Amino acid sequence: MVNYCVLKGPIVDFGREDTGSSPHFQIVIQATGNRFRVPVNVKSSDGSQVLYSIVEPLANHRMLAQFALIPEGITAGGANPWFLDYTREPMFDISTMRALPAAVTGVDNDLQDFIAHKVDTAKTSGRPVFAFGSVFDGTNPVAADHTFNTNGGVHDIHMNQGNPAGNFSADNGVDQDGGLIIQTGDTTFAGIFLAFQSQLIPTDSHGNPLPGAKPIQPADTGGNTAIQAADLSIVGACVNPPGDDVGLETVILLNATAASMNLSQFAIEDKQGKREPLTGALAGGDVVKIVLSGNHAQLSNSGGSIRVVRVSDGGIIHAVTYTAQGAGVQGRTLVF
Repeated sequence: MVNYCVLKGPIVDFGREDTGSSPHFQIVIQATGNRFRVPVNVKSSDGSQVLYSIVEPLANHRMLAQFALIPEGITAGGANPWFLDYTREPMFDISTMRALPAAVTGVDNDLQDFIAHKVDTAKTSGRPVFAFGSVFDGTNPVAADHTFNTNGGVHDIHMNQGNPAGNFSADNGVDQDGGLIIQTGDTTFAGIFLAFQSQLIPTDSHGNPLPGAKPIQPADTGGNTAIQAADLSIVGACVNPPGDDVGLETVILLNATAASMNLSQFAIEDKQGKREPLTGALAGGDVVKIVLSGNHAQLSNSGGSIRVVRVSDGGIIHAVTYTAQGAGVQGRTLVF
C-alpha cells in the first residue's frame, strides 16, 4: 500500500453517512494546525458488510510503549516501528470479529453506532487518537471535506492484506494494516479494528492470500469463538525462564481439533522470522509444551510476537504478542 502512515491528534468532530454505495464514518482530527479527515469504511464498495472488533483495554503488545513516542500529526511508516498487522503482530483475536450493517434505524444496532460511542468519548476527553492507514492530500476535496472543513487526511482504516486478485490486490502488504487506536487514560488504550468479508487469510510475505486462504468468519454472537479458533493455538509461553534463556524458553500449544495433528507440518516463529521446527504428533484436544532449542526461534524479553506457521508456505496459523512488562517476571508463564 502506498503512503502508509499514522496520524496522531485529538478528535474535534465526527459524523455518520447512512446512504451511498460505500458509506464512511467521518472523523476529524486536529493536528499540526490542520483539520485532517479520517473516513472509516462501514460498508464495502461491493455491498458486503464490514467485520469489526472493538477492544478495550488493549494489552500485551509492544505498540503500547510506542504510542507516547509518536509525534503529533502525520508520520510516514517504514523507518519507524509504528504499524499494525492483524495476523503477524495481532492486537486482538481475529476470530472475535463480528459483522453489523452500516446503517439501521434505531439505537445501538449498526456499526456506526458502536464506533460513534468510542469516538464521542475520545472527543470529550481530548486525549489523542492514532489513525493508521494511507495518507491522502487535499488536492481533490470531496463533499465531506466541505462539510467538515478538512484538508487531506488518512483513509484505508482497515486490514490491508488478503485482498483477492482484483481491484484492491495492489493494496496488499504486511506491517501496514489500518485501525483506530484511542487513548483512554495515561497509559491505557482502546482499539477499533475493521476488515472486509472479501479478504482472505492466511497471507504470504507480501500480504497476498495463500492457496487455500479463507474469509474471516464472523464470531458467534453468543460469544463462543471455539469454531473460529486456530486449529493449533498458542495458549502459553515462558519467555523469561530462570537462568540463561537459551534452551529453556517454552511455548505451550493446543490442538483445538478433534483429530490428531502431525506437528512436523508446523514451526514456531519469533518476531525476527526465525523458525523452530516441530516434530511428533499431538492428539485432538491435547496440549504440548515445546522447549525451544535456542538454535532457531528465540523469545525476546523486551516484548515481541510468537507465531505458529505452516512449513509448506509460511502461512500463519496463530499469533500472539507480549510486552516487556509481561516478560519481566522471571520463570512466569504468560497465558494467552
